[in-house]
Amino acid sequence: DGRIVKSFVKLGQKVNKGTPIVEFSSTEFYEITKQYFQSLQNRNLKERSYKRQKDLVNNGVGSQKELEEIQMDYENAKKEYESELARLKLFNVDASKLTMGQPLRITSPINGDIVKNNIVIGQYVKNDAEPIAVVADISKVWVVALVKEKYIGSIKLNDKTEIYTDVSPNKTIWGKIYHVGEILDEETRSIQVIIECDNKDKELKPGMFASIHFQSSLKESVLIPSSAILQSESG
Repeated sequence: DGRIVKSFVKLGQKVNKGTPIVEFSSTEFYEITKQYFQSLQNRNLKERSYKRQKDLVNNGVGSQKELEEIQMDYENAKKEYESELARLKLFNVDASKLTMGQPLRITSPINGDIVKNNIVIGQYVKNDAEPIAVVADISKVWVVALVKEKYIGSIKLNDKTEIYTDVSPNKTIWGKIYHVGEILDEETRSIQVIIECDNKDKELKPGMFASIHFQSSLKESVLIPSSAILQSESG
């Protein structure tokens, strides 16, 4: 949960992996940050105590039993720090650049375009809310085809396909079969075939309907012209 304090993007903007999208003021993130810095400070303190006591023992003026107790405290402090660091990583935050009280910055996990932007400065967002921004990379897309049972045997992986849309019915978009389903839909008597397509021109939009022509791969065979066939008397 948190309140939006800053937006870095607009609809249609291209972003790269790591580009800032939005910043939140979050009580939960503040508390986790606070606990992280406390565990870091405690670990460093226990580490200094352990090194100091170890030097005393090595010089014959310290207690071995006390060293073991301090070492145990140090190991526990390290585990607590690692646990808090792991919690912090859930927010995709670089701990080395973290400062106390900073807002939670959400960055893009991929290269793509901002295809949805409902960011409103000052808006309070709950953790189960609908996405306020969507980043999509549609430079490569999947086209899902439903292939009737009787045609299943004539298609296989990596076969080429021709794809036509209502937007550009006379333009061929090429693809290749990426996956052939294993389960037959009993109602439609068809299987799902996934076709991978390069979509750098963004002609294929998610949600579109399309017509697909499958091209079977060529097979080596012997071709005998009909003029070369002779009928024998016994034939």
